[in-house]
Amino acid sequence: MFGPGFTVNSFGGTPQAMTTTAKTLARILIPASLPRRVQLWEMDFSALGINTTTDCQNTYSGAFCSASTAGTANSTQTPQPTDSGGGTASDICVSTGPINYTAEPTTVTSAFPFFTRSPNQRGTAFWQASPGGDIKFPGTISTGPVFQCLSTANTGTAGVVVRFSEL
Repeated sequence: MFGPGFTVNSFGGTPQAMTTTAKTLARILIPASLPRRVQLWEMDFSALGINTTTDCQNTYSGAFCSASTAGTANSTQTPQPTDSGGGTASDICVSTGPINYTAEPTTVTSAFPFFTRSPNQRGTAFWQASPGGDIKFPGTISTGPVFQCLSTANTGTAGVVVRFSEL
């Protein structure tokens, strides 16, 4: 981790139902005012609420999004620090966390996701970086990672918790 840690989760706003095409649960959006690199070190995906009665899989993924105006978020979350013991002015996150998209981004590089897992609908998909294995993103204005889900049969909702740092 290169700096203070922050959390964004999609447990706010109105979760959108899964479909056979990817639905964006959350995003880390790097602002134009203070671009910083983002270092991703943990992701935790799960189904929410009632799943379908037919046993199936949910596919969770992380990909790169290259435009700030991509899609429409239901809500935007302020990333929360992972250290609840206080901090300094440098511990303030400048990135934002748009969540639960109602219109999908069209600038997602889904051909090469940096993360993809397809557990049973009752399972979760968890990833934590090994030492030195963090996923780093460039400090490019209005870009950042997106976290998505889809299912061929489940029309329930899903959520994600993401932990990251900025440099």
